[in-house]
Amino acid sequence: MSKLLEQLEHLDRAVPEAPGFADSIVDVLRDKTLPATPRAPYRLSRRRFAVAAIAASILISVTFMFALSAFTLSPQRAFGQMLKNVEQLDSVQYSDVAQDTSGHSNVDRRTIATGGRRRSELKAEGFPLGIFVHNQQASPDCDLWIYPDKKRAEFELVDQEREALEDENPVAALKKLMMTGVKTAPDENYAGKAARAFISAEPESAEGTWVRRVLVDKKTDLPLRIEIESKIAGQKATFRQVMDQFDWHPTINESTFSTKVPAGFAVTYDLIKPLSHALDFYAALCGQLPRDCGADALKAFRKKLDEQSAADGRPIQTGVFWDAEWGFSVQSFAAKHQIDFRYYGAGKTLSADPGKSPERIAAIETAPGSKKYDVLLSDFSRERVDRSQLP
Repeated sequence: MSKLLEQLEHLDRAVPEAPGFADSIVDVLRDKTLPATPRAPYRLSRRRFAVAAIAASILISVTFMFALSAFTLSPQRAFGQMLKNVEQLDSVQYSDVAQDTSGHSNVDRRTIATGGRRRSELKAEGFPLGIFVHNQQASPDCDLWIYPDKKRAEFELVDQEREALEDENPVAALKKLMMTGVKTAPDENYAGKAARAFISAEPESAEGTWVRRVLVDKKTDLPLRIEIESKIAGQKATFRQVMDQFDWHPTINESTFSTKVPAGFAVTYDLIKPLSHALDFYAALCGQLPRDCGADALKAFRKKLDEQSAADGRPIQTGVFWDAEWGFSVQSFAAKHQIDFRYYGAGKTLSADPGKSPERIAAIETAPGSKKYDVLLSDFSRERVDRSQLP
């Protein structure tokens, strides 16, 4: 018996971290009080019980972690699923506040959008600015501004490239955050609703720094608030935009997006604005104004931009080209809508020199058949004249 115990104890010491059957037999054989028959039940020592409990705890924890990971999405995937939910919705109503730290801008916009149509009511410091209507079905090439206090309606040429970016669209803001990588932030309670927080910070570049933050309703998995903060390189002011008060299932009234001018309102077309942008950039790049204001001018401007880009080794400034494209489409737009367009600037220059009398660069009728003209002058100023005052 003693020899058997010695062999069993030696076997147990050889594997001290893994208690086995040998050690159990030793415990039984050393217990003098156990009857020979029936055979005594197997008993765990305290040490073996502790080791077994720890092993079971680790196994349960690992199993739970694997199970949890199977049901928990990464921040990027969770944000992508939320974005997919948003893109499936056709309509949205929300409040949009834009401001900068310089105090020069503080615009509050209440917008409702559906199916490529958008209506925004704008205020600044609480005072109404006007109503903006974009309706690509009813008016594909011009937007409508309504100024109720002045009883004036103004059509503005659609800036196709910038409209395609849809900077004012919350979906576009969400897509930009998705593109820069998504991180989670601590959960919050916003407007009485439990919300998950996502954040994205673009690295600082030559253009500046952008930070985007989104609060998502845990119950509906739809955005509650979108924040965009940017600082343009070389500028002290920080721009901040906040979208909130979302209604992702608004009631739509088709008259909301009407581009019909209200009765009793004066109608004008602001075509000098885009044209002046194009001519300004053309003159700065080419040294003088183009011979005409149509497709040939845009083609010449793009060629000059490409040459400058190749010489500098930098990409062309897309925003500058978009402004030129916008402005040099005025002539064809005016012809299409029977608006008289007159250009006097071939070979001239734009200058704000007070020692020179400003020259007329272009004159565009304010509305079809109005016989009133907006005139662009060489010092960047504007004047309004009758047809009889033009050459």
